[in-house]
Amino acid sequence: MTINDLTIPLDGIDQENLLDEWVWLTGDSRLPVLLTKAGDAFLQDRKSGEILFLDTVEGTLQTVANDGDSFSQNLTDTEFVMQYFAVNLVAPLLKSGPALEQKQVYGWTRPPILGGKYSPDNLEPTDASVHFSMLGQIFRQVKDLPDGTPIGDITIT
Repeated sequence: MTINDLTIPLDGIDQENLLDEWVWLTGDSRLPVLLTKAGDAFLQDRKSGEILFLDTVEGTLQTVANDGDSFSQNLTDTEFVMQYFAVNLVAPLLKSGPALEQKQVYGWTRPPILGGKYSPDNLEPTDASVHFSMLGQIFRQVKDLPDGTPIGDITIT
């Protein structure tokens, strides 16, 4: 399995606006440079050049490399790839699940933040822009709630 097996091409994806619903977390100086089939994103800060990982399961952002060269080196590290590309989650889908079409990621049928299982059975091909928009809106609405708070109402626009 290669990085190309675990990512989707950025061709035809509006990188400038893909993460509009995540600006509350990412700020506006970061641009997606790599999208995983599991629906997460690696972003590069336009000012510093650092690479950050947007985890759409946890709703978190963390720095993973100081620059593009360091990030490229990380992509050759099996442990890094296993950790950040959700290999155990998407491998069964790549082997026998529904294939992704252009501009699709495996999105949650029911996101884990809303009680869905972290399982390949809970994933389906989803347009990348819809995936990132919906999860960004959900996490923005619940970000200030204490862990374990029952969620009764979510509004998706």
